[in-house]
Amino acid sequence: QLIACGGGGEPYTLQSRLDEAIPRVLAETNIPGVIVGVWQGRDPVYLRAFGVKDVQTRESMTTDLYMRIGSNTKAFVITGILQLVDQGLLGLDDPISKFVPTVPNGDNITIRHLAQMRSGLASYSDGDKILPLWYDDIYRQFSTEELLRGSFTQEKPIVFEPAAKYDYSNTNTVLLGVVLEQLS
Repeated sequence: QLIACGGGGEPYTLQSRLDEAIPRVLAETNIPGVIVGVWQGRDPVYLRAFGVKDVQTRESMTTDLYMRIGSNTKAFVITGILQLVDQGLLGLDDPISKFVPTVPNGDNITIRHLAQMRSGLASYSDGDKILPLWYDDIYRQFSTEELLRGSFTQEKPIVFEPAAKYDYSNTNTVLLGVVLEQLS
């Protein structure tokens, strides 16, 4: 058990604090359900499910559910990219073509453009190459190459010039992931 002391010196478990706080936050935020885990090393010291996984059937969340992490990965990738910048291994104004030479307009698209969703590249998830395959098998794992090909072979792989505007493109983060892999 994780034990700590409160301001008055009284001991409490972090588990009991989480068990109290999480349902309260769910109610305040209208989130139907969540799985919360805390690990020390390889061992979970706290793993609980709260709320429901289906708001219509009211079926409870369980800790063995598989859930897509989805766009939460974008925060991890950008954090890694910024750590590389801090280490001097990468510049925000480096062109993506330095790392992935096959990117359309890659000499003009910078790491900064990709991170800000201002690259102008079409998202692989907007075209007709990837999404139909994913709908056929939602558990399918696409390779990086498949995702980039799905973007770069669209009818319009470049939607606008870099920095001209904002457009949420999953392709941006895939490319940043490639850079992260190459430099770390």
